[in-house]
Amino acid sequence: RTASASAAAMGKLQSSGHDARKMSLYDGSMVRGSFSKENGTPSIITCAIYFDELPSREEIDKIVREKLLSFDSIAGVPRGGRWVAQPFAFEKHVFFKTVESESDLEPLIEAVANTPLANQATGPWWELHAVSSKRPSDSDVLVVRFHHAVADGIALMQVLSRVATRTDGSPLPPASFARPARPARSLLSVIADVLRSVFKNLALPLSRFDSDLPINPPLDQRKSLTYSGSRKVLFVPRHSVNVIKKIKNAAGADVTINDVVFAALAGALRRYSREVSPAAALDGQTQCRALMPITFARSSDAALTNDWSIVSVPFPIGAATPDERLRAANREMKALKASVEPFVTRKIVDMNSLLPKVIAQQVACDLFSRHSMVFSNVPGPAGDVLIGGKHVTAIRPVYPNLITQVLCVSYAGSMWMTLAVDDKVMQRPELISQYYIEEVRTLAAQYGVDPDDESEPVVRGDSLQQPNGLQMV
Repeated sequence: RTASASAAAMGKLQSSGHDARKMSLYDGSMVRGSFSKENGTPSIITCAIYFDELPSREEIDKIVREKLLSFDSIAGVPRGGRWVAQPFAFEKHVFFKTVESESDLEPLIEAVANTPLANQATGPWWELHAVSSKRPSDSDVLVVRFHHAVADGIALMQVLSRVATRTDGSPLPPASFARPARPARSLLSVIADVLRSVFKNLALPLSRFDSDLPINPPLDQRKSLTYSGSRKVLFVPRHSVNVIKKIKNAAGADVTINDVVFAALAGALRRYSREVSPAAALDGQTQCRALMPITFARSSDAALTNDWSIVSVPFPIGAATPDERLRAANREMKALKASVEPFVTRKIVDMNSLLPKVIAQQVACDLFSRHSMVFSNVPGPAGDVLIGGKHVTAIRPVYPNLITQVLCVSYAGSMWMTLAVDDKVMQRPELISQYYIEEVRTLAAQYGVDPDDESEPVVRGDSLQQPNGLQMV
């Protein structure tokens, strides 16, 4: 039965011509590798989906064959610049494991996230790990892993919308994404913005390195940055989106959820830097920047792809107070949303993809090594969903990167954040999780918000769809 179902799925792809879809330039650059072998990362997006109880093996088989394989980049392999349909062996891409208890899940997720795909050389570029806890009361987890060439973070939400259902079993609406319109501007203003954005992008790989802080490798290492081979994954405790909404509502009409999270993280890393290196210089002269992915509009029926740019944003770690950090974050995000910089950067990314491989990889390494982190925020389903008839309780994304990677996903009123850090560089990185939660509570207190009241805000309803379209790298 399973063989015939797989053959039917492949036949559908071949008959529709999807197996021959041409990759975008960006997808192609992901296939060949954004970084060289010496400083390259696994380039695998790992997403841990938690359940009270895993879907059955039969349900997982059905999801794979009827849902996942309907996407050409999941059913195929990259060949000759196209996604070519590939025979699929279930047992080579779906693995079943058992752990003693829920406390074993995070170490397992970290270990899996640091491992290359098991069968990338012989089949589609993805895999699933279905992990059950022996204790019936403990959580189970489905660890979903896709090579970044297959899709970006927003595209993976397209996959989720096809795989998951509402709690009553009805289908989720197809996922789509749109960016808000920019304010009207004069032609001269737009031209000046384009020129500024071009020069900024060209200068970034040659710009000054970020300040010497304990969140970064020493300067001599950053000048020839290499990937250590693994990352420590920090699982920030679950926290309430409604509390974050109330903070941003109290802070001002144009403050966003993303501004609050960005500012709280800046406060956490400032406290961390003070704790592990009391002499660290943290003031108005401190240079600390984040690379931030920004996605572009796509329809619900769009093919899975990478369609995003990555922009450099000052990270307000030098600001002394929570309010200053929030105002600085809001100011930078507003300027970015009004600018053409994301669109200019997207074109430059495509141009970089056309360069010889060794040059393109060196440019990417030079760009990343001058920054302190990558910060991504993906809006997930606003309400509870089921997969295979089982309730999803949490969604935790992980992406080991050349520099510190911060990933946030909002789901059903909860914010889930992970950091993938180099613990050979950062001492006691687990402090960051504690400090981040404390910073959220500090911001809440400053704006008169009860950090323990998770009820819906009574003013200014706000979509979890972030207006600047942040998403996974």
